[in-house]
Amino acid sequence: DWRSFQKVLKQRNSLLRRGKISAAELVPWDEEFHRLATEITRMRALYVAALEPLVFAALETLWPEAEGLSLAYQQGWDKALPCREALLQQRVRDARVGHSTVGPHRADIRLRYDGQAVSDVLSRGQLKVLVAALRVAQATLLKQQTGMDCLFLVDDLPAELDSGKRKALCDLLIELDCQVFITCIDKRDMDGCGLQSLQSKVFHVEQGVISPGEQMESI
Repeated sequence: DWRSFQKVLKQRNSLLRRGKISAAELVPWDEEFHRLATEITRMRALYVAALEPLVFAALETLWPEAEGLSLAYQQGWDKALPCREALLQQRVRDARVGHSTVGPHRADIRLRYDGQAVSDVLSRGQLKVLVAALRVAQATLLKQQTGMDCLFLVDDLPAELDSGKRKALCDLLIELDCQVFITCIDKRDMDGCGLQSLQSKVFHVEQGVISPGEQMESI
């Protein structure tokens, strides 16, 4: 459905860029746009509804004091309108700018903290924790629904995370029982993260050369 929608979107935008076009030319594309947009939005809403409690469950471990956080799915047009009506309302504007300004390609997941966009009020460390919770939630949902595991690539995990949050994130990754690659500047920053008891290996990278490193010591 998403691939089909991308084709319809491309064709509709091509017509809009032609300048003067008749409504009759847009009608068949608008109808297919509406059909696919409705189905994609339905599936996305189901996904977000399943994802949301997992995000907050991960945050209970990573950032239990995070109160006032909200997550909302924005479908890409006025939710009070069917997509075809939103397209009709925006047709003049779309023709002026040369592309479709409403639709599932404009959708987003909005995260707010105390009513404000998280990017405006959270620190870099808090944003990192929030992104980690989203990723862990996505991996958890994938495993629940399909049985498939994710591969995590975590670059410079200790950066901007204190030892408690590093341990909390590693606990969640261990619980997922999947393969994880973690980079850091100093391996001592990973002490206390619970990785010593696992089948973990350490590698040293210098000037693009990878070599086996000393194993983590239990503490």
